[in-house]
Amino acid sequence: MKITLINGCMPGDSCFGKIEEYEKNLHGEPGVSVEYFPLHDYCVRQCVGCNCCAFKTPGICIHEDDVMEILSRVLKSDRTVFYSFLQFTGALDSYTKEIMKKNGVLYEQSPAKPLEKAAAS
Repeated sequence: MKITLINGCMPGDSCFGKIEEYEKNLHGEPGVSVEYFPLHDYCVRQCVGCNCCAFKTPGICIHEDDVMEILSRVLKSDRTVFYSFLQFTGALDSYTKEIMKKNGVLYEQSPAKPLEKAAAS
């Protein structure tokens, strides 16, 4: 089973160590492969709501950030775990929120769109 872990916590946050411990425990499970993405190590640009990823260039964001790489791994995985702290307003951290916004394009695509082709490679 392939599991993708997406960590939106920042080093020093109380939640950061918990997801890293979870990742280490998964590596010990037979038949489980884990890909771990601590989002603070990646370039995640803010969605501007232009909808190019849905209509103009389906599956491809106008921002040249690392989100396409992460989402192509999500497509290849059997399970994806999003890990984030909640702010006092109940909102997700900004990194996880952006990944989840851009993740919506995965489910709006018709067959054989660019992101699906990227996942196949």
